[in-house]
Amino acid sequence: MKLESSDSRWQNYLESFLLKRHEQRDLIKQLIGNFSQKGKGKAINMFMETIIMILEKSRVTIESSGYIPGMTFPADAVLKDAVTRLLENTAFISELTIHFPHIVKKFLNDTNAKATLLWSIAFCNSTGFYDLKTTELMYLVGQELDLIPANPDYVNPYQRESLYFEEPRWTIDDTEKQENDEL
Repeated sequence: MKLESSDSRWQNYLESFLLKRHEQRDLIKQLIGNFSQKGKGKAINMFMETIIMILEKSRVTIESSGYIPGMTFPADAVLKDAVTRLLENTAFISELTIHFPHIVKKFLNDTNAKATLLWSIAFCNSTGFYDLKTTELMYLVGQELDLIPANPDYVNPYQRESLYFEEPRWTIDDTEKQENDEL
């Protein structure tokens, strides 16, 4: 039986991770284009609940193993799976945070998930296992969630205030008034 080297494990992980990130970005594009605002909120909340459970389970496995960031990519199958799931799902939740900040922040404020996410982001950033694009994403998320001081030039183009064109031009009161006028 041939033993897999740390470099080989790392390379296999990175190839798999980049494919997973591509799938995640495709899912984000579908959320942007194919759902109403209410549908997006429901879908994102469902994703968030599932992801937070995965992060919590991965955290338990990682902490009980004694693995700490900075160690080589794990060889143990259970630990490797936990670290991989943590890295992939933290990247996905970060992508959701950047694209749908108002929905994600509301979810985090309404649940106890924020502590799990903060631990996960800190752990993942400390591993050095992310590619450059994901590392940049994590920097943006740190600013978006006020985990690090924001660069004075930082602006999230996906903030609700920036998406004025997605907001309806009428209010519920206007609709009710129109219906009453028609009677």
